[in-house]
Amino acid sequence: MKKSILIMISLFAICMSNANAQGNVWGFRIGYSNYVETVKLSNMSAASASINVNAPGLEFGPVYYFLFKKNFYFNGGILLDVILPYDDGIIFRNGDKNYFVNMPLYLGINAPLGNNGFSIFAQAGYYFGYYFTSNSDVNEILNNFPDELQWGLGIMTGINIKRFKFEIGYKYGLSKLNNYNLITLDDGSRVEFSSKLSSVFLGVSYVF
Repeated sequence: MKKSILIMISLFAICMSNANAQGNVWGFRIGYSNYVETVKLSNMSAASASINVNAPGLEFGPVYYFLFKKNFYFNGGILLDVILPYDDGIIFRNGDKNYFVNMPLYLGINAPLGNNGFSIFAQAGYYFGYYFTSNSDVNEILNNFPDELQWGLGIMTGINIKRFKFEIGYKYGLSKLNNYNLITLDDGSRVEFSSKLSSVFLGVSYVF
């Protein structure tokens, strides 16, 4: 885990130094997220089932903007998601605290609204991260889950008001949080559980 986080921080530092050298900007993002753990049960004699478990949380951290040319840019950063489960699930459970460190890698376009410092923007791309939990019982049950690298697709849009960016976004997890067999049925078949993590984000960034 420590090695993965250090690699992400090193990549962020390299990008930050390049951005500063070319006159680009950096800032800080904070907001509220609704996280969804989608749990799928398969390899059963009956039809496969899918369960969604919701949990609230916060996302915050430094971000930067690398300008390619007028109105086109690259957005990255190092963000910490603190997930506070309130529903019963396989990973999200009452009383557990979950954390997700992620690096967004988005391409964006900015459309000015006159010359008053207002503009709208849209960006999309991949994100890579590292998901872990503070609950030791879950780790033991899931064979040291969820100390795994994660990745997925993200999209974000919003409005710029001078140095403030008001944002709404969505992340769709493509990698599995877990994939394991838990139950053996009478006929000898196994019930396979797997889950993915997605989230809706609503927040604000301040650009320095």
